[in-house]
Parts: sequence; structure tokens; C-alpha cells
Amino acid sequence: MIITRKILVFIFVLLFTDMFAQTNVEIPNLTLPSPTAYHLGEYGQENVGLFTGTTQVSVPLGNYRTSNLDVPIYLGYSSNGVKVDQISSNVGLDWNLVAGGVITRIVRDEPDDQRNYLFPEKEISDVGVYSPIAMDFFYEAGRGEFDTERDLYSFNFSGHSGRFVVDNNKKIVQIPKSSLKIETVIENDIRGFQITTPVGVKYIFLEEEESFSRISGAGHSEQGLIRTTAWYLSRIEHPKGDIINFIYGSNQFSYTVSESQTFIVPFPSGQYVCGTTAGGPVVYPGNDISLKNNLRHVGKELLEINSNSPSSGSVTFSNGIHHPTLGFGLIDKIIFNNSEKITVESIRLNYLLTQNQRVFLKEVVFSDPDKKYNFVYDDPEGFPSRLSKSQDHWGYYNGKTNSSYWFPNPKTLGQNIPNELKAHNIGADKSPNYLFAKKGLLKKVTYPTKGSTNFEHEENSESREELNYPPKDIVRLFQETNSSQMGEFSDEKTVFSPMKQEIEILAGAHFNSYVCSQNFDVKKSKVEFSIQEVKSGNFINLYKYTSLGGRINLGKSYLVGPDNSENLNAQLEKGKNYKFKITLRFNCIYASARISYYKDPAEIIQANVPSGGLRLKSIVTKGSDDQQNSHKKIYYGKKESLTISSANPGVRPYYLSKNIERKLCQNGQGGYYNFNYLHLSSNSIRNLYKTQGVNSTYYEFVTISYGGESFEKGGEEHQFIVNSDYPGNPLYGEPIEESPYTNFGWDNGFLKKKLSFKKGSNGGFINVRKTENFYKKDIRLYDEVYAYSIRKKYERTGMVSGDITYECTEKDLNRKHIQSYCAADHSHWWSTTSGKCYASGSNNKLLVIPHPCFGGTLPKTIVYPELIDNLDIQEYKTLSNWTYLDYQTRTDYDEDGIDSITTEEKYLYDNPDHMQISRTEIINSKGEKVIKSLLYSEDIKDSNSMGHHPLTLSELEAVNKMKKNRDNLIGIPIQITDLVTNTNDTVSKVVHRTNFSIYKGMVLPKDIEVLKGTKNFNISSDVRLIYKRYNLEGNPVEISHFSGPTTVYIWGYNGQYPIARIENATYSDVASALNVDKDYLDTFNEQNLEEIDFLRNKLSLKESAITTYTYEPLVGLRSTTDPKGLTTYYEYDAFNRLEFIKDQDQNIISEYGYHYKTQN
Repeated sequence: MIITRKILVFIFVLLFTDMFAQTNVEIPNLTLPSPTAYHLGEYGQENVGLFTGTTQVSVPLGNYRTSNLDVPIYLGYSSNGVKVDQISSNVGLDWNLVAGGVITRIVRDEPDDQRNYLFPEKEISDVGVYSPIAMDFFYEAGRGEFDTERDLYSFNFSGHSGRFVVDNNKKIVQIPKSSLKIETVIENDIRGFQITTPVGVKYIFLEEEESFSRISGAGHSEQGLIRTTAWYLSRIEHPKGDIINFIYGSNQFSYTVSESQTFIVPFPSGQYVCGTTAGGPVVYPGNDISLKNNLRHVGKELLEINSNSPSSGSVTFSNGIHHPTLGFGLIDKIIFNNSEKITVESIRLNYLLTQNQRVFLKEVVFSDPDKKYNFVYDDPEGFPSRLSKSQDHWGYYNGKTNSSYWFPNPKTLGQNIPNELKAHNIGADKSPNYLFAKKGLLKKVTYPTKGSTNFEHEENSESREELNYPPKDIVRLFQETNSSQMGEFSDEKTVFSPMKQEIEILAGAHFNSYVCSQNFDVKKSKVEFSIQEVKSGNFINLYKYTSLGGRINLGKSYLVGPDNSENLNAQLEKGKNYKFKITLRFNCIYASARISYYKDPAEIIQANVPSGGLRLKSIVTKGSDDQQNSHKKIYYGKKESLTISSANPGVRPYYLSKNIERKLCQNGQGGYYNFNYLHLSSNSIRNLYKTQGVNSTYYEFVTISYGGESFEKGGEEHQFIVNSDYPGNPLYGEPIEESPYTNFGWDNGFLKKKLSFKKGSNGGFINVRKTENFYKKDIRLYDEVYAYSIRKKYERTGMVSGDITYECTEKDLNRKHIQSYCAADHSHWWSTTSGKCYASGSNNKLLVIPHPCFGGTLPKTIVYPELIDNLDIQEYKTLSNWTYLDYQTRTDYDEDGIDSITTEEKYLYDNPDHMQISRTEIINSKGEKVIKSLLYSEDIKDSNSMGHHPLTLSELEAVNKMKKNRDNLIGIPIQITDLVTNTNDTVSKVVHRTNFSIYKGMVLPKDIEVLKGTKNFNISSDVRLIYKRYNLEGNPVEISHFSGPTTVYIWGYNGQYPIARIENATYSDVASALNVDKDYLDTFNEQNLEEIDFLRNKLSLKESAITTYTYEPLVGLRSTTDPKGLTTYYEYDAFNRLEFIKDQDQNIISEYGYHYKTQN
């Protein structure tokens, strides 16, 4: 890896962070850590998302840095299993290259930035859906005039992530609330976003990515509009002027996102249409419709990272390998160049391209070929091609041979599926099978040390009550008659029904040719079957199903025959006795009945039921000698019940939806009829992910065993908060299963409790430490953003239309009208000309109805809700909460886990204007309260806001410039107070204040004051550090302790590195010694080192100590020359690893060799 610029941790950085915690503020020496910047990746740096069982791995590649900005570049892996239709990124399946940032958008309905009207959300919330304003809004929305939903934006950059929506007033509403400042910006007619962090760093997103989709199949060829679906990070700007640029190229590709299939059956199977009442229902067979969702993508590919600091060099990205099916570029090389475009590190990415055209990252190889990461996956060649139908409910591979169908076989979807569907024994097997779902998952990482991490996975599961049905019992009835037997002959048996159940009967009657001559066959071989409930004596209804699943009622008994068998059904109630009976009333009949029923009740059992995807089961790390170093076993249950899954019950897949087709009658009488359908979809119409994420399974308890599977080296039990999102509120019509959820689960996945324990000598568990977290949803900052899902059930073709609202007139207040209605109990068929029912048996009558305005007063507006009867409307909300850790308790136990000490730490947020922590309070073991208070720019209203002595006008102006409406430096503490009190008095008090000033437009520290005790600041004794001067880059060049020595720093390499430290001299002294003025001295850099070194010979600086430094940017320190003029040299090998340290005479002081344990 490239040398990071940890070479010199300058005082300015220290003073912004650690200085506040120090009591004695002195000018520290510039710390020179080891210049060995060749970081070998260490094995064992795996991570696991315990809440979801997610495997996570990070591979650091390097950092791009300027003086004040740092962009980490790394590969990140995260997976619970590879989905069949999943598209690989530009670095392989489930891997992502993190180098910059992006804002993505899910466009719901139409793009929000094209909407120029307001939702009547307050009217709908306060008055309801039947208000005239709401009715008019939904009527127009149903006609496609309005976009009723909110786009969902997501951002991820530099450790910041979150989501946001745009509300009615075009305000950006974050989810959750944060101290980031998000704004829309326009540059060169390109619309994008700017996000400013609490320390004033701006991230500008302007590189647009566009997509448009087209649905094809079943006569469809609709092409959607082009949508902007992402904005990539264009540049980063630091308040001190650093700018990092991200340069992109364009890539375009098209692909089929998914294929879907819908099986449609009439529901019920026989339905009456115009003029068919007398002749019975019209029966339609089922049919399926297949569609493809095609996407054209006009995207971006990162080519280079550079900056306005030439000495920072650049990072270039080569997209030299084409994806085997989509054609976009896979990153094959990442090159770090110095300012002279000389390569200091070259990283190669190698891939495994399988026979099924799937892309897996195989290796990451650095310039040093021994520095290499290797990745092994579970049977990657066995992972199927995209769009394979062998998918479970969640889209993971299940190994089933589903060659023809995407939709599930209705018979596999449970007891409550309508028979109109169950009659069709077709469709896919979507049951999960983890042995196939785990194919393609990462199972081993080998690190440059030759050590490795091995991952083992298992299926996700949730514990739920299941009905375990016993085998069905068979009851057989038999009776026969010969040629001489006339009268009534029967056979009967009585059974007990232990539960409500549907039974299946096969009854048949045939001519008894065994005992009768064929001459006796007069085709009267029939048998009567009946079921009688014993206690009441009532006979129960029999019925049978048609081939299309329709149900035909047969009455209290049923004759079967002649000479055939029939399948019958009946419903038995729980806890009742029933008598089954067959009866013959003619000679020469052979009859039987076979009844299949449950003799014993179904058992309710607690079982771990498989759910979607995989979870991490164990992690084993090995050293370079392939010997096991550690073993971590993960259980997804409480430590007292390890094998019982603690997963919160997930959403069960649901594939059914109803549809209405309203048709005009073609019989010359006008009118219309509704034909009802049941749709079986290929994907669950319910959202299987209860929170806005990518995981369907969340575990409340996760227990880790260290050292093996039996807690040989102790363990940890983690308890998480599981709080799901919920469906929205149906406002009109039927609920819409596919509508987005309202995000109630604000604390989903938060760690609630962590218990560390060890194993006792008796095998029991002994507690070591317990940490409990308590969170707060702060109502001082809260927003609700409404949206509405609208589903059109049918077109209002040929129906009455017009305005949905009506303004009453004076005449309307006394108006009545006569309306025709049909009193017959049948399916009505209405004439659009006469308004009367013309179905067979109609009984049209007249009714006097007052006008809706009748008896009212003006002004009055009425609505016609029947004009939106073809719509289902569901309201859902996006909730924006401000949440944080409220307090934490920690309990430490003694050696036996019995006696304990508990401490509590509170976190208080006093000012919602900056959302930063204002105070922490801890009760220590002495019973003392330790309070740390912090003040920020938004807390300071005037010069006296902080107490002690007031701020000067210039200091107050600097504070005002730090506020969020200006530079947004709201996260930088200005004053920190550490207070320790007991029940009687203040034990100690220390106050640190940093006063700021404005220098060339930059807000920079002016001085640091430290106060001990309760007295006020004394300007003559409490100023500990003074920043006397800065250079053009905002780096301090003259710092002194009050009434103490002064130190001068001269910077080079575009302000990135200090090249000289001159102690016991002022900036004026150094400028005078160099025979330049101070402004000219500000421009000195590494090109002036010879002049600076000559200062050691100046009499005017004979009491000063001068140290100088040279560097090779992106590699490391090249030399240091001490105050005596003695130089130490640092030399690097071809892979930029420190090789030699030499003295001024080139004698080797230290030599570094790089060998692995497996090498000689």
C-alpha cells in the first residue's frame, strides 16, 4: 500500500482534537511516526452484521489526500447470499469499490423535481378523503394528471449515509435527522446536490446518471421517460481551499432487469355477463401473461481522482475488462501516481468469469506480487445464469427445475388459496434451499500475510408456531345387491372430527356383474351418499369442484352413478361426531365410498422455519502455517436457548391480487358489467423487507462463542431492538399490498444490550460485563411527509364522467329527483340509456331522492365519490426523526459474577439547531458526578454567551461565520468545560476555550485559553497558546505560548507538509534573516530549502533550533536535517517500502527486510 501521510502529525490537527482534553497546553514536538507506510493486510479483519448475520469484508487499497482532505479507497463486501437476478458491480458480485460517493433516487410515479403542485395533505389529514379538495385531487390523480408519491433519495459518502425525501414545500427532509446540510445546486445548467458536514466540508454531486425502462411482452412495448436516478460525487471542497475532483467517463448498456409472469383466472370461475342470467354463468379458462422489464442505463464510470494540489498526485482507474453480458467496464487496475505522474502503487484486480457469465472478484494484487488478497467462493460455477427460474420467494437460488413458470404453484401456497387457483397444478417451486442459496457466497479470504479467514454459512430461520398435520385416516363404506334384492340397503360408519377440516370423498356405483347377468343392467346403478351430524340430526351440505376450481353445491345428499365415480367434498366442524352413509335402492349394484379425513388433530409445534437468504454461522482464522488461530461460532438465539431462532417474524410472501375488468354490453341495450379476476404474480406483492433495507430477517438475540462452539474462551450475547415498518393507511377502496411502508422502525437494529460472560468450572455462565443502551426519539425535530399510492382497478370506459365536485345553486336547495332501482335479488345489468335494470326477473321501481344540496345553505360544495370507485387509495408517510443514545449503563462483575458495580453515562443534546452533544454526565466509582459541557457556534448568541470574559468583536464575527447559515462549522466545539462535583461541593473545574478569527476568509483558531477553578479567565495568565500567523493555505506558521518561546513553521509541497521547524524565533526574525518580507516568506516551499538550511549560519538566529525535512509525496519522508546540520536519509525499495535509514555519510543505520513466514 502507498505511504500514508501519517509522517508528520502537525500541531494544528492536535489542537483541534486532543488539546481540549489537556490541562497543560504546551507546544508539542512534531511527532514522526515510523515512515514505514507499507501496511500489510492483516487476516482476521472480517466483520459481521450481527443483527442480520451479514458477512462483511473490507480490503483497504489506499488513500487520496490533500492537506486537509482524505478520501479512503477500499473494496467492501457485504452479503447474505447472491440473488439470481443480481447484477454485479464494476468489481464483482456483492463487492463495491468505495472511492467518493453517490446520491441515488428511487423514482416513485413521476420525478419529484418535475412536480409543480402541492398535495392537499393537511386537508386529507384533517377533513378526510371525502372533502371536496381531496376528492378533486384523487380524481385527477386517477386520470394520471398528478404524481401522488415521493421519490426516495439515498446518499453514501465519506462515512455518512442516510436518506431523504422532498416535501410539499420543496424542503429536503432527512431520514433520520442529522447535522448534515443538504441543498440543491445548479452549475452550468446541471442540477445536483451539495451536502455540507458539521465541520464545513462541502460534497458536491453533479455527475448525473440516467435510466429509462421499457416493458415488453404480451403486446406491450412501452418505453418509459428518461429519469435521473443518481448523482455521483463531483468534488469535495474544504473551508481552507482544498479541492478534490472526481473525473468520470460515460458508459451505456441495456439489460433485462427481471422477467415476470402473471397467471390470471376468473374469480369466481363462472360469472354472469350481459343477458346470461337465465342461461347460467359464462366460464373462462385461466391464462398467463409474461413480461420483461428492460432497462437502458446511461451511467458513469470513475476514471480519476485529482485535486488542486499537484503534490497530491492522482489516482486513475482502468475499466479494461468488459462485463460478459452487459458490456460495461470492470475495474482491472487502480494506479496511484505522484505529481510527476510516476506510479507509486499499481493494484490489479483479477476476476473469475464463470460459464454462466457471472463475475466474481478473484484477486487483488499490489505492485509487490507477494502483497495479494485472494478470494474463494462457494461453488461459483454452480451458480446459475441471470433470469434463471430456479428462485425462491426472496430471489435466491433454490436448485429447483422450474423450466416454464415464474409464478409459484398455487398448491404450495397453503390452505387458504382459492380453489380457482389450486385447480391448476402448474407453477414454480419457490421453497428455499440453503444448500443452493449459498452458492456464490464468499467463503475464504487469504491475506498478504498468507493467513486466512474462513466463513461458514447457514440458512436464515425464524421460530414460529406451525401446524403439523398427521397422516389422513381412511374410512371405507361398501354395499352390494344381487338380482333378487329389492328395497333399501346401506352401510354407515361414525367418526369424530377433532378439528375443522375439509374432507375428500370418492363415491362410486357400478353394475354388479359379479353376481348379476348383464341382462339385469338397466342403467340404474346409483348410490346415495350423505353425512349426518349425530347430535343435531342435521345433514350437512356436500359440494364438488370444477376443473377450473369453481365450487358446485350438491345439497344434503348426492346420487352418484350410474356406473361411475365422483369426487365430493364436505366441511366438518371441530368436536362433532358425523355418520357417513351410502344407500342403495335397486338390485344388482356394487357401491363404495372412500372418505379421507384427519382422525387426530394437527399439532401446534414450535419450529425454526427457513426464511430468505443466508447468515454467517462461523468464522475460523488461520495463520500462514494453516493452523487455526481463532474460532468464532455465532448463534442466533439467547445464550439459554441457542438453537431457537430469535428472528422477528418476517413478512410471508403473498402473490394474489384482485382485478376488475369493466366491459360494455354488446347486446344493443347499453350498460356494462364487471368481470372479476384473480392474479397470481411471480413475485410477492407484499414487501418482504419490513424496513427500508435489503434484509428480510432480523435477530433480536445473537450469541457469539469464542474459541469454539462451546464458549471455550467465553462469549457475548447481543440484544438488538427489532422495530419494523408497517403498511400505510387505506383511505379508499381495498388495501394496496405493494404500497411502500411507513417507516415506524426508527430504532430497528440498535444495540440494546451486550453481555460478556465466561464459562464456569461447572459448565454454567458467569457474567463479566453488561452494557445497556437507551435511545431517545426527540420530538423537538420531527417531520411527517405524506404520499399516496393509487391503484386503478378498472377503466371507467363508457361510464358517466364529469367534475367530481359541484357547487350548489339556490334552486338545488329545494330540488328532488326520481330514480329507478331494481328490487330483485340478482345480478343487475344497467342500461346506460334508460337507467333501468334489464336482467331477467328485474323488478324496477321508482324512488324519490332529495338533491345532495337539499336543505343546505350556500355556499356549499358536494362531491360524487362514485367517480373514484375504480380507485384504491392508500396513504403512507415518511417519518423524519431525531434520534440518539440517551444514556448508557455499564455493570462490571466480580470474578464470580455475583457482586457488581454499575456506572451510568448520560448524553444530553440541548440545542436542536446544531444537533451536537452538549453534555455528558457520569457518576464515577467515588460517587462523584463528572460533567463535560460543550458549546458550539449555534449556542453563542452574543459576546457574553459563554460566560467568563466576553468575546471581542472580531472573535464574535468569526463565531457567527461558523454558523449553519454561513460556513456550517457547527460541529467544532468552541468551549469545553470539565466539572467534577460531589454532594458537598465542586471538586474541580477546567475550561478550555478556543477563540477564532477570520484570516483571508477562513475561520481559524486565534488562541486557546485554559481556566482551572471557578475564577474568570485572566487574559494575562490563562492564554496558553497563540496562533500568530497563517499562510495562504491556512496552515499555522507562527505559534507561541503566552509569554513563552515562539516556533515558526515553513510549509511546502502545496501546503501539505512542514519543511522546516524553527524554534525560538519569530516570523519577523526568519523573514529578516532571509532578507524578505513576511508576505513573501508565505510563498516559500521545498524549492527554498537551500536558503532555509543556510539560516543555521545566521548570527541573528544563533539561539534558534532549525530542523528541515524533505519528502517524496505519496511515498514518505526522504530526509531530516537536525539543528546541528546532520542529515538522516530514508530510502525505499521498488515497492515503496522503507529499505534503509542512513546517516549523513551514507552509513546504514537500519535495514528493513520483508519476508513472509513461509519464505526463506
